[in-house]
Amino acid sequence: MVALAATPASGSSSGEPTDVFATGSWWDLVVFRAENLLAFRAEVIFLVPLTIVMFLVGAALFDAGVFDERGARLRRRLLLIGAVSAPVDLAVGLFGGTAGLFAARYAIAPFVAVGLLALIAQWYETRDHVGTVGGWMQGIGRAALSCYILQNVIASAICYGWGFGLAAKIDPTYRTQFTVAVYITVCAILVVAARLWLRRFPQGPVEWLWKASFELLTRDGSDRPETNRQRVGSGTLDT
Repeated sequence: MVALAATPASGSSSGEPTDVFATGSWWDLVVFRAENLLAFRAEVIFLVPLTIVMFLVGAALFDAGVFDERGARLRRRLLLIGAVSAPVDLAVGLFGGTAGLFAARYAIAPFVAVGLLALIAQWYETRDHVGTVGGWMQGIGRAALSCYILQNVIASAICYGWGFGLAAKIDPTYRTQFTVAVYITVCAILVVAARLWLRRFPQGPVEWLWKASFELLTRDGSDRPETNRQRVGSGTLDT
């Protein structure tokens, strides 16, 4: 999506890109997104209901035992759904134009997601340890929010004009290959970064900030220094 957004929407007579994604600075993009806030956030209309539905589906699958021995039959069904949906999602996204991208993102992707969920559950249900790959991937789960934010920063730096600006430079013929290469690169960076960070810290930086902020906002008087009046009950005079 970043690569598509950074592709020149219009150009000068010399063919040079003129859109803000390809030529603007970081602050230019901040201003551009602020000025077009409603257009960029219109996606929320679809994402909020879809997120709620997917949460409820995930909770139902968990209760049905998708992660344990009870869910063997359920996992097989979900794997079949994912196996059918994945190539359809790819084909619609590549050849369906704008409507295809929309359909792939909001209509077909949820079915691919439950297939992936079943694949991961089946992988670990048949093993008594996470293995090397699982060990590396655990870091992503423990620092999920940090990795989510970092992936956007890395992909933006690769694709947008304030960074390397590669999306505007790549030949449109190779746009799909370029997008896949960026995806693999970002994933590799996230896996390594999460593992190195978690060797020294128990959680990701954004997770730590979130937890610290929550504890600060919900802190009551029980963990504050005792006042003179509170100490009267222990035999100390109130002064």
